[in-house]
Amino acid sequence: MRKTFTLFLAIATLMALAVPASAGRGGKPGKAPKVSVSMASSLYSAHEVGDLIRYTIDVTNNTNEDVTVFFDETSESYVIDTVAAGESTTFLHPYYVEFVPELGNETTLVNSALAKDPSGRIVGSDTVETAVYGYEPCGLDGNGTFAAPDGYSVCIWKPSVHVVWTFEVTPPDPGKKPTSVLLNLRDHVPGNWCPFTPDGEWRWRGDPATLEFDVNIPDWNAVPQGYIVCPDGGAGGDPFAVGTPDSFYFATYGPYDVTAIAP
Repeated sequence: MRKTFTLFLAIATLMALAVPASAGRGGKPGKAPKVSVSMASSLYSAHEVGDLIRYTIDVTNNTNEDVTVFFDETSESYVIDTVAAGESTTFLHPYYVEFVPELGNETTLVNSALAKDPSGRIVGSDTVETAVYGYEPCGLDGNGTFAAPDGYSVCIWKPSVHVVWTFEVTPPDPGKKPTSVLLNLRDHVPGNWCPFTPDGEWRWRGDPATLEFDVNIPDWNAVPQGYIVCPDGGAGGDPFAVGTPDSFYFATYGPYDVTAIAP
């Protein structure tokens, strides 16, 4: 019996030595391909069909196989390019806004960047959400007057020329002057400030009956979409890209009448 047991143990030992060390451990599944995708938008928000959003897409491919980068929007998905194994690439991808909601409403534009391996599996992605607002036009085409409603109001102004415009602000009822007036002109939503002159005459209380001040509208024809028009940065002083250089975000706090006068 002892000889039989000793022989069995010896055979078992030889078999164990012959089996690779990894066999019998179950083996851990391979890690997913290490691919990073980050995506950023040039616009904080959009307000007009045709607004240009310039997406910056950074892709790092730390794998041993190429990945294909896709731009994924609501209605379709299409290839941007391929990133080779071990490479990093930055893509600048343009997108034009196709839909704006009804006046006074807001919607969210959702676009994504995807990286897929040769089998079609998604190995990296990022998504950017952009607010899209439905604002009405100011109705100022060249010289014109519009009535700012009571309270805070926003409209989209498309001036006919890029010059120094004069704004006249007049209470509709001289006997009921508004206690405060605020005008805010930006090159987009929220955009960069288009400075008024003289400095400080943003608010007006009481007198005079009619307030006049100027604002310089830069030459938007010299500014390509996706760059700034007005010189002063937005919130925090940071400049914002502009999707439609020929339209401006005009905010008022009324009620009063506003007349735009070109020289």
